[in-house]
Amino acid sequence: MLVTAKNAAAEETLSQSAEHLRLAADVMTGNLDEIDWPKLESRLAEPGLDLTVLRHILASGNAALTLQFTHGATAGRLVADRTKLIDLILLAAWRMHVEHRLKGAALIAVGGYGRGELLPKSDIDLLILLDDHQHARAEEPISDFLTLLWDLGLDIGHSTRNVDECKQQAHDDISVVTSLMESRLLTGPENVFDQMQRAIGPDEIWS
Repeated sequence: MLVTAKNAAAEETLSQSAEHLRLAADVMTGNLDEIDWPKLESRLAEPGLDLTVLRHILASGNAALTLQFTHGATAGRLVADRTKLIDLILLAAWRMHVEHRLKGAALIAVGGYGRGELLPKSDIDLLILLDDHQHARAEEPISDFLTLLWDLGLDIGHSTRNVDECKQQAHDDISVVTSLMESRLLTGPENVFDQMQRAIGPDEIWS
Protein backbone atom coordinates (compact mmCIF):
# COMPACT_ATOMS: atom_id res chain seq x y z
CA MET A 1 0.00 0.00 0.00
CA LEU A 2 2.82 2.40 0.90
CA VAL A 3 4.57 1.81 -2.43
CA THR A 4 1.31 2.33 -4.29
CA ALA A 5 0.70 5.62 -2.45
CA LYS A 6 4.23 6.80 -3.22
CA ASN A 7 3.82 5.90 -6.89
CA ALA A 8 0.51 7.74 -7.05
CA ALA A 9 2.07 10.82 -5.43
CA ALA A 10 4.99 10.68 -7.85
CA GLU A 11 2.65 10.39 -10.83
CA GLU A 12 0.62 13.35 -9.58
CA THR A 13 3.79 15.42 -9.16
CA LEU A 14 4.92 14.55 -12.68
CA SER A 15 1.48 15.39 -14.04
CA GLN A 16 1.52 18.75 -12.26
CA SER A 17 5.03 19.45 -13.54
CA ALA A 18 3.99 18.63 -17.10
CA GLU A 19 0.95 20.91 -16.84
CA HIS A 20 3.10 23.68 -15.36
CA LEU A 21 5.57 23.35 -18.23
CA ARG A 22 2.76 23.36 -20.79
CA LEU A 23 1.34 26.56 -19.31
CA ALA A 24 4.75 28.24 -19.26
CA ALA A 25 5.50 27.23 -22.85
CA ASP A 26 2.29 28.92 -23.95
CA VAL A 27 3.83 32.38 -23.40
CA MET A 28 7.57 31.71 -23.65
CA THR A 29 10.09 31.68 -26.47
CA GLY A 30 10.89 28.36 -28.12
CA ASN A 31 13.86 27.60 -25.89
CA LEU A 32 11.88 28.47 -22.73
CA ASP A 33 14.42 30.97 -21.44
CA GLU A 34 12.23 34.08 -21.43
CA ILE A 35 8.67 35.31 -21.85
CA ASP A 36 7.72 36.05 -25.43
CA TRP A 37 6.21 39.48 -24.83
CA PRO A 38 5.03 40.14 -28.41
CA LYS A 39 3.18 36.80 -28.40
CA LEU A 40 1.63 37.51 -25.02
CA GLU A 41 0.55 41.03 -26.05
CA SER A 42 -0.91 39.66 -29.28
CA ARG A 43 -3.03 37.16 -27.37
CA LEU A 44 -4.31 39.89 -25.06
CA ALA A 45 -5.32 41.96 -28.09
CA GLU A 46 -7.37 39.20 -29.71
CA PRO A 47 -11.16 39.66 -30.06
CA GLY A 48 -13.33 37.74 -27.63
CA LEU A 49 -11.06 38.22 -24.63
CA ASP A 50 -12.92 37.24 -21.46
CA LEU A 51 -12.31 36.12 -17.89
CA THR A 52 -11.50 32.53 -18.88
CA VAL A 53 -8.89 33.56 -21.45
CA LEU A 54 -7.38 36.18 -19.14
CA ARG A 55 -7.17 33.65 -16.32
CA HIS A 56 -5.33 31.21 -18.60
CA ILE A 57 -2.89 33.87 -19.81
CA LEU A 58 -2.19 34.98 -16.23
CA ALA A 59 -1.63 31.36 -15.15
CA SER A 60 0.72 30.87 -18.09
CA GLY A 61 2.64 34.01 -17.20
CA ASN A 62 2.98 32.96 -13.57
CA ALA A 63 4.14 29.50 -14.65
CA ALA A 64 6.74 31.13 -16.90
CA LEU A 65 8.02 33.23 -13.99
CA THR A 66 8.31 30.11 -11.83
CA LEU A 67 10.21 28.34 -14.59
CA GLN A 68 12.55 31.32 -14.96
CA PHE A 69 13.17 31.18 -11.20
CA THR A 70 14.07 27.48 -11.31
CA HIS A 71 16.45 28.23 -14.19
CA GLY A 72 18.30 30.81 -12.11
CA ALA A 73 16.88 34.13 -13.31
CA THR A 74 17.92 37.07 -11.16
CA ALA A 75 15.54 38.64 -8.66
CA GLY A 76 15.64 41.88 -10.62
CA ARG A 77 14.63 40.11 -13.81
CA LEU A 78 11.78 38.26 -12.10
CA VAL A 79 10.41 41.42 -10.45
CA ALA A 80 10.58 43.36 -13.72
CA ASP A 81 8.86 40.55 -15.64
CA ARG A 82 6.13 40.16 -13.01
CA THR A 83 5.49 43.90 -13.14
CA LYS A 84 5.24 43.81 -16.93
CA LEU A 85 2.92 40.80 -16.87
CA ILE A 86 0.54 42.53 -14.47
CA ASP A 87 0.75 45.75 -16.51
CA LEU A 88 -0.47 43.88 -19.58
CA ILE A 89 -3.26 42.06 -17.72
CA LEU A 90 -4.51 45.34 -16.23
CA LEU A 91 -4.40 47.11 -19.57
CA ALA A 92 -6.43 44.32 -21.18
CA ALA A 93 -9.02 44.50 -18.39
CA TRP A 94 -9.14 48.30 -18.73
CA ARG A 95 -9.79 48.01 -22.47
CA MET A 96 -12.58 45.53 -21.80
CA HIS A 97 -14.49 47.55 -19.22
CA VAL A 98 -13.38 51.19 -18.99
CA GLU A 99 -11.61 52.62 -22.03
CA HIS A 100 -14.69 52.92 -24.26
CA ARG A 101 -17.07 53.87 -21.42
CA LEU A 102 -15.05 56.46 -19.50
CA LYS A 103 -13.07 58.62 -21.88
CA GLY A 104 -10.32 60.67 -20.27
CA ALA A 105 -9.85 58.51 -17.17
CA ALA A 106 -6.30 57.47 -16.29
CA LEU A 107 -5.07 54.23 -14.73
CA ILE A 108 -2.01 54.81 -12.56
CA ALA A 109 0.25 52.40 -10.69
CA VAL A 110 1.31 53.71 -7.28
CA GLY A 111 3.61 52.68 -4.44
CA GLY A 112 5.88 49.71 -5.00
CA TYR A 113 3.97 48.78 -8.12
CA GLY A 114 4.45 52.33 -9.38
CA ARG A 115 8.20 51.89 -8.89
CA GLY A 116 8.06 48.75 -10.99
CA GLU A 117 8.86 46.57 -7.98
CA LEU A 118 5.97 44.13 -7.83
CA LEU A 119 7.04 41.26 -5.59
CA PRO A 120 5.11 37.97 -5.35
CA LYS A 121 2.08 38.24 -3.04
CA SER A 122 2.39 42.03 -2.82
CA ASP A 123 -0.65 44.24 -3.35
CA ILE A 124 -1.21 45.83 -6.73
CA ASP A 125 -1.94 49.45 -5.79
CA LEU A 126 -3.84 51.54 -8.31
CA LEU A 127 -5.13 55.08 -8.63
CA ILE A 128 -8.00 55.67 -11.03
CA LEU A 129 -7.78 59.36 -11.85
CA LEU A 130 -10.93 61.07 -13.11
CA ASP A 131 -11.70 64.55 -14.28
CA ASP A 132 -14.15 66.67 -12.29
CA HIS A 133 -17.20 65.60 -14.31
CA GLN A 134 -16.71 61.82 -14.39
CA HIS A 135 -17.58 60.67 -10.87
CA ALA A 136 -21.30 60.23 -11.55
CA ARG A 137 -20.80 57.85 -14.48
CA ALA A 138 -17.60 56.18 -13.28
CA GLU A 139 -19.04 53.76 -10.74
CA GLU A 140 -20.28 51.00 -13.04
CA PRO A 141 -17.30 50.69 -15.43
CA ILE A 142 -14.81 50.88 -12.56
CA SER A 143 -16.77 48.28 -10.60
CA ASP A 144 -16.75 45.96 -13.62
CA PHE A 145 -12.99 46.50 -14.04
CA LEU A 146 -12.17 45.79 -10.40
CA THR A 147 -14.50 42.79 -10.23
CA LEU A 148 -12.68 41.23 -13.17
CA LEU A 149 -9.33 41.73 -11.45
CA TRP A 150 -10.61 40.20 -8.21
CA ASP A 151 -12.06 37.27 -10.17
CA LEU A 152 -8.55 36.74 -11.55
CA GLY A 153 -7.30 36.40 -7.98
CA LEU A 154 -5.27 39.62 -8.01
CA ASP A 155 -4.75 41.50 -4.73
CA ILE A 156 -5.87 44.96 -5.75
CA GLY A 157 -5.67 48.10 -3.63
CA HIS A 158 -7.32 51.05 -5.30
CA SER A 159 -8.56 54.60 -4.91
CA THR A 160 -10.64 56.71 -7.28
CA ARG A 161 -10.00 60.45 -7.18
CA ASN A 162 -9.80 63.61 -9.23
CA VAL A 163 -6.78 65.92 -9.15
CA ASP A 164 -8.16 68.16 -6.39
CA GLU A 165 -8.90 65.13 -4.22
CA CYS A 166 -5.35 63.85 -4.75
CA LYS A 167 -4.01 67.22 -3.63
CA GLN A 168 -6.20 67.28 -0.53
CA GLN A 169 -5.35 63.69 0.42
CA ALA A 170 -1.65 64.37 -0.06
CA HIS A 171 -1.91 67.50 2.09
CA ASP A 172 -3.62 65.52 4.88
CA ASP A 173 -1.45 62.39 4.80
CA ILE A 174 2.28 62.31 4.00
CA SER A 175 2.07 58.60 3.11
CA VAL A 176 -0.26 59.52 0.24
CA VAL A 177 2.37 61.98 -1.05
CA THR A 178 5.00 59.23 -1.03
CA SER A 179 2.73 56.78 -2.80
CA LEU A 180 1.71 59.28 -5.49
CA MET A 181 5.26 60.49 -6.05
CA GLU A 182 6.16 56.90 -6.93
CA SER A 183 3.35 56.68 -9.48
CA ARG A 184 3.49 55.49 -13.06
CA LEU A 185 0.94 56.10 -15.80
CA LEU A 186 -0.36 52.84 -17.25
CA THR A 187 -2.93 54.28 -19.64
CA GLY A 188 -4.93 57.45 -20.10
CA PRO A 189 -4.20 61.10 -20.86
CA GLU A 190 -0.68 62.19 -19.97
CA ASN A 191 -1.89 65.72 -19.24
CA VAL A 192 -4.21 64.44 -16.48
CA PHE A 193 -1.33 62.51 -14.93
CA ASP A 194 0.94 65.57 -15.20
CA GLN A 195 -1.70 67.74 -13.51
CA MET A 196 -1.83 65.31 -10.60
CA GLN A 197 1.97 65.28 -10.29
CA ARG A 198 2.09 69.07 -10.20
CA ALA A 199 -0.76 69.21 -7.68
CA ILE A 200 1.14 67.06 -5.17
CA GLY A 201 4.48 68.82 -5.69
CA PRO A 202 6.24 70.54 -2.75
CA ASP A 203 5.17 74.02 -3.84
CA GLU A 204 1.53 72.98 -3.66
CA ILE A 205 1.56 70.70 -0.62
CA TRP A 206 3.66 72.93 1.64
CA SER A 207 2.23 76.29 0.57
